[in-house]
Amino acid sequence: MSKNYLSNTIYFLLLVIGMLLLLNFISEDFLNKRHLKKMDILSDIEKKQIQTEEIGAISTEDADTIAMELPPSPPMLLSEWPENTIGFEDFSPEQSGMDAFFHALETKSSVRIAFFGDSFIEGDIFCGDFRELLQQKYGGQGVGMVPMSSAVSGFRRSVSHHHHGWKDYSLVDTFRVAPLGISGHVFIPKGDDTWASFALPKQKEKSDSCTLACLFYTLQPGYESVINYNINQSESRAIPLKATGQVEKLDIGNNKINSIRFSFPDTTGLIAYGVSLEDTTGIIVDNFSIRGTAGTAFGKIPASVLERFNQLTGYDLIILEYGLNAMEAEKTGFKWYGNAMVKAIQYLQKCFPNTSFLLLSVSDRSMKKEGEYVSMPSVKSFVTSQRRACSDTGIVFWNLFQAMGGEGSMVDWANSNPPKANKDYTHLTFVGGRWLAKKLFETFEFENKRYNEKKEYFEQNPRKNSVHHAPVDSIRLFDVD
Repeated sequence: MSKNYLSNTIYFLLLVIGMLLLLNFISEDFLNKRHLKKMDILSDIEKKQIQTEEIGAISTEDADTIAMELPPSPPMLLSEWPENTIGFEDFSPEQSGMDAFFHALETKSSVRIAFFGDSFIEGDIFCGDFRELLQQKYGGQGVGMVPMSSAVSGFRRSVSHHHHGWKDYSLVDTFRVAPLGISGHVFIPKGDDTWASFALPKQKEKSDSCTLACLFYTLQPGYESVINYNINQSESRAIPLKATGQVEKLDIGNNKINSIRFSFPDTTGLIAYGVSLEDTTGIIVDNFSIRGTAGTAFGKIPASVLERFNQLTGYDLIILEYGLNAMEAEKTGFKWYGNAMVKAIQYLQKCFPNTSFLLLSVSDRSMKKEGEYVSMPSVKSFVTSQRRACSDTGIVFWNLFQAMGGEGSMVDWANSNPPKANKDYTHLTFVGGRWLAKKLFETFEFENKRYNEKKEYFEQNPRKNSVHHAPVDSIRLFDVD
C-alpha cells in the first residue's frame, strides 16, 4: 500500500502560513536594510474593511492618498463669502489669480474666456447659460467658437449648426494627420464638397444675431484657395485665404449676422479649426468640450499653435472643468491625477502668460450600491487632488461639488422635478446647467466686488506691490457690510 502524504502537505502549508504571518510582524526597517519588501498577507482584508467604513472625511487608505497633505485655505482678504455662495480659493502668491480677468472687464472693450471641459459641458450645457448671464451683465453677442463639425450639433441649443465633408481628429485619437487647434480638434476636408453653416436661433432674453464671424484655418504655403460665404442667405461672396502655414483668422463683419454659411471649393492644403460668432464688444465665451478626455493631454497641442491662438484672440480667463473620465468608483487615491493636472496647467500657463486660470472641481457622481444610488466614495478624494493641483500651480479653485450640494446631490438632482441631472447620475440637464451657471455667476460677481474693493484700498494705501495685488500676510483688511 502506498503511503498517504496528505497530512505532510497540510503540515507544510500551515508552516508556510505561519512564516508569512511572522514576517508580517517583523520591523519594516529591518527588512528595508536587507532590500526586502514587507509582507502583509492581511492587507486585502484590512483594505476591504476600510472601504466598508462610512465615508466622511476624505479617505487615507493608502500611500497614494493626499488627504493628509491638504493645502491650507488662502487667507480671506476682505469680507467672508455671502451665505449660500461658494467662493473662489485663490492660491496665487498674492491672491491675484483673477486680477487679469477682472482688470480686463474694467479696461477692455472685448473680454474673452476659454471654457475647457469634458462631456459635462457638451452641447453648451452649463457653459452656454454662464455665457448668457455674463453677456446680459457686461454686453456681447454670439456663442464664440464653434467647431467645423460636431457629433452633438443637433443637441446644442445655443447655435443651429450643420456641416458636411469634414474629418475630425481630436485629443482622444491616437492618430492625427495635422496639428490640433486650441479646442483639441482639427478638421480636414474630405473633398471639394465641404461646407459648414451656423445660425443663432431666437431665444428668450437672448440676441439672435452677432456682428462678427471669424474663421480659423491654416493653408500650407504654395497653395491657393478661396472660401465662399453668404450672410443671412444673401448672395455668395468669395475671399482668398492666406497661405502662411500657420493659424490665420479671417474676420467677416456685418451689422447683423443671423446666419452664415462657408463652403470650400478647393481644399488642397487646407485645414480648419472652427468659426467664432461674436461681437466686437462685451463678453465672448468659447466652449471647448471634448468627450472622453481627462484634461491632462494639453501637451498634444503644439505650444506654437496655442500661442498663436492667444495672439489672434487674447484670452483673459481660462476655465478648466474635468474629472469625470479619470475618476474611479471605489478608488480614493488620486495623487497621480493631481500631478498630471499640474503639468497640464503649467503648460497652459506658459502658452497664456497673462491669463487668469480657474479650475472647477469634478461634480458629484453616483453609483448603484445595494440597489440604491449613492455618491461614489472617490469623489471627495478626487476633489482634493484637484484642489492640490491649484495650490501647486498658484491658480484659483472653485468647489463645484460643494456648489451642487455635496455628497448625495447628484441623486437629488436626478430625482428633482424638473430633473437637474440625467438618470445616468453623471451629466446635467439644461435645467441643472442653468442652475449651476447661476451659482458660478454669483461667485464671479462677488469676487469682482472684492477685487474692486481691494484695488481701491491699495490705491488709498500705496505699497510696494501693485495696487491690483494683495499680500497674504493679512487675514482681513476690513469688513464689508
